[in-house]
Amino acid sequence: MLSKQSAYAALNIKPEEEKPVLLMLCYSFFSGVSIYIFYLVANALFLVNYDKFMLPVAYIGGGVLLFFIGKINVSFQRKVNFSRLSVILILFQLAAVAAMMFSYEATALKWITLVMFIWNRVSVYVNNVTFWTSSSKIFNLEQAKRIFSLIATGDVVASIVSYFSVNVLLNSKVMRTEELLYICMAALVISLGFMLVIIANYNQKLAVTTSDPGGEGEDISEGQPIFKNDYQMLLLLLGMLPVLGVYFGEFIFSVEVKRQFPVKDQLTLFLGQFFFISAIIELLVKVFFYRFAIRTFGLVSGIIILPVALIVVLSLAILFTSLDFSVFFYILLSRFLCISIKKSFSDTSFQILYQPLSKTESHALQNKVEIYAKPLGYILAGVILLILMRVGLGEPVQIMSVFVLILIGWTFASFRMQSAYQTMLGNLFSGLSGVFQTKNAVEEPALIQPDTAVRPRPLPFEEIVKKATSPFFEDRLEAIELLGQSKRFLAFKYLIPFLQDKNDGLKTAAIKAAATNGNPELWPYLFENICSDIFHAPTAHALVSMGDRILPALNDFFDKSGDQIETQLHVIGIVKQIESEQALRFLRQKLTHPVLAIRHKVFDALASRGYGVKLNERPGVIQEVGQHIAFMVWIIAAQKDLIRSRFLHSEVLQDALTNEYQDAVSELINMLTILTKERRLYFIQDSVRSRDENTRSYLLEILNMAIPLEHKSRVLPLFEDIPLTDRLVKLQSLYPQQKLSGEERLHDIINKDFSRLGVATKALAIRELNNFPSEETSFTLAANAVSPVKAIAEAALDVLHKTDPKRFEELYQTMQWSEDDFHCSVCRTIEAAKIENQLLNPANS
Repeated sequence: MLSKQSAYAALNIKPEEEKPVLLMLCYSFFSGVSIYIFYLVANALFLVNYDKFMLPVAYIGGGVLLFFIGKINVSFQRKVNFSRLSVILILFQLAAVAAMMFSYEATALKWITLVMFIWNRVSVYVNNVTFWTSSSKIFNLEQAKRIFSLIATGDVVASIVSYFSVNVLLNSKVMRTEELLYICMAALVISLGFMLVIIANYNQKLAVTTSDPGGEGEDISEGQPIFKNDYQMLLLLLGMLPVLGVYFGEFIFSVEVKRQFPVKDQLTLFLGQFFFISAIIELLVKVFFYRFAIRTFGLVSGIIILPVALIVVLSLAILFTSLDFSVFFYILLSRFLCISIKKSFSDTSFQILYQPLSKTESHALQNKVEIYAKPLGYILAGVILLILMRVGLGEPVQIMSVFVLILIGWTFASFRMQSAYQTMLGNLFSGLSGVFQTKNAVEEPALIQPDTAVRPRPLPFEEIVKKATSPFFEDRLEAIELLGQSKRFLAFKYLIPFLQDKNDGLKTAAIKAAATNGNPELWPYLFENICSDIFHAPTAHALVSMGDRILPALNDFFDKSGDQIETQLHVIGIVKQIESEQALRFLRQKLTHPVLAIRHKVFDALASRGYGVKLNERPGVIQEVGQHIAFMVWIIAAQKDLIRSRFLHSEVLQDALTNEYQDAVSELINMLTILTKERRLYFIQDSVRSRDENTRSYLLEILNMAIPLEHKSRVLPLFEDIPLTDRLVKLQSLYPQQKLSGEERLHDIINKDFSRLGVATKALAIRELNNFPSEETSFTLAANAVSPVKAIAEAALDVLHKTDPKRFEELYQTMQWSEDDFHCSVCRTIEAAKIENQLLNPANS
């Protein structure tokens, strides 16, 4: 039997999302049943009673009615919160359907079918406002990408059930076409009940008025401009063009279908069968293909697939105009695309475009789309079709030719939306650039700023030398600055003693003066201070200010540093600050450095410039990405094993592993930045640590758009907000991990390569071995006790002293015999701490 966890995994939802997903699914289903039954009845009755010339008129009428309904709705939004407004809209739709049904049954007046046909647009509008607006308020961007296609399947299932029921009921003569509206009314009543339950559970998220004085968005007032920026303009355009295109397709379809099926019940039956098949295919697409396509190819695939597919189909239809069957077949196919693909991809993806906006602004823009964009699409479709028929271009093939031109514009707007959407997400992190600069100012000092202080008056060189040897501090300080500015060749010689001075103030001034003087004879003295805690900052300032001139000397110093990793890291940090092509070449030469820490520092420096690796550099970086991801997956497996162990309760070790993971994420982003040349990735690193759901959702979306397809399957799961187990499952095939006991995992952590795992984390793992005294533990502790790293040696000797005192004494004696002063000092400290503890706590002795 399928467990709940398996169902969650299959549907890609989390346990806490079960309730809202189920409620929105149910609402989507019953609301959908009412829409589809009403649509079938209205279309069938209208097509039987009117000719094709009334279709464009009905489109225009629908657009005008929808505009006024939307304006009335917005005026209500200023006074009524969204929860109440949703109930009012559903009741309004129920009353309208009841009035039209009873009026037609009582009078059979022809014009009522026209009203029904026009009212189709209002039905869809009510559903869009109540369902999609509620969904966008309840779910964030990351949830929307996973869940919107799922909750929208309620609507697809509704269409299947509705169209199948129509076929059964009409074939069995149980009901007439107009009597199907009773089912429509019943579905509306049930959907109202589900909306009340949704409001009861999520009223805090839903109960927002558009005009919110304390909110962050905008009030939709009469004076508000429709287009605030390019993103909103494109969003409105993509709200209008699909409507315009779909109603061109509907017109061609309706005219041809009426020609084939002139009788009312026959026409209703065919429509039911055609839409039933379309709905089944739509369900399959939505369940099995939509989420894969969006996750793999990004959001643009959802909004671009329909216009491109229609262009292909209609172009083929125009090409094969000589065959009547071909034309009708392609008309049916284009109508199928307008139904299935539009609802599976375009509509769902379009709703995600609102997510980067604030809740209030999103709601405001949705209103603009429903009030202005979609009604304008209906009206333009009707006007263009009327004009075409009036000038004798009303044949299906001629209309299809015009339709293709519209589709080309639609496609162009969709591609424009891709870059606008990326820019919109990037703007959400625009403040991070400033954060990055601040971080750099601390880590790697910025260039020296021009000194605006009053400079000492020029003096003869002999006077400067005299002041340099003065017993007064102020004179020597003045001499240092003058020596830096002096053009005399031997001026540098008098700066050298100050670069070695024991007075911090004089030495700092001399470092600055050395940069001003610029004589290469002074550079070795500057290099001596690169790793100094006190003088690193002024030395870095000085070296960076000299620009390209210093790079050859820095390169030689780097090479001669040998195994002094800290020194080499500081050099890379200094070169990172020098903005030049020569500095870039310096960094590129270090891409293949044998020390991992150096390579990562180089990746960071190159990523900060937005550098993209060359073809010959890519294999090495790609290989490092794979190894780095393997390390990150190892951390996840380690965390999972430690959580599962009932003997371990160290939150400190878990926190250390989490920090290791976050640091690894930043390093991975650096590598992805230089692989993709997508500099925005570098500036959003700090957001990886954010716990805000929306921030993480936007970050994931940017990564999804920026990362090449071949890396997505192994990179994106690392950033998703999912449990550790789910991450391991997604990455297991690429990076298999062993399931270890708590003790085994501790040994695994301790033995991990130092180039990957930090010393502090290893030391914490060593201390956790205190819970697992054994021969193997003693062996591991003894091996680490002689480590040259103090933190490792201290931790190992301390735990060994507690778990195996005899082994500790033997090791201590060996260290004394070999005159290992460093480790003997650690042993003495541990023994002294034990004696002190016994004196303070005699009861525990």
